[in-house]
Amino acid sequence: MDYLFFHEKPYQDFLSFLIRRGVPYENAEDATGMTVSVPEALSTELTDQIDRYYEALLADQESQLEEPEEAGGKEMAAIKVQLSDGRTVFVPVAAELVDRLLSVVSEEELADLVRAIVASLQDEA
Repeated sequence: MDYLFFHEKPYQDFLSFLIRRGVPYENAEDATGMTVSVPEALSTELTDQIDRYYEALLADQESQLEEPEEAGGKEMAAIKVQLSDGRTVFVPVAAELVDRLLSVVSEEELADLVRAIVASLQDEA
């Protein structure tokens, strides 16, 4: 099971959560974010705890993204992405870019584009 992060604090909090519970994991960082992979052969109870904690971190991250805030001099927005495993992630995007996109495509067309990109990436994985 993979968990994706775009900010250092929730990423570190998640790793600490896994360590406290003795959950083995692999992590990777690149220009697009940070990924934490845990084995799928965990107990249902532990998997549920991990998923609930991840969802709580996402909710906190989402609420921070919804507040008007400057990030490196740029206002940020978030695009909500539904993954094939049912998880929802929020992708931070410069608000100016989202505004420019929405000036030429509808919200539905943008959502279709995002879904197509996610489906293509998940097919490659």
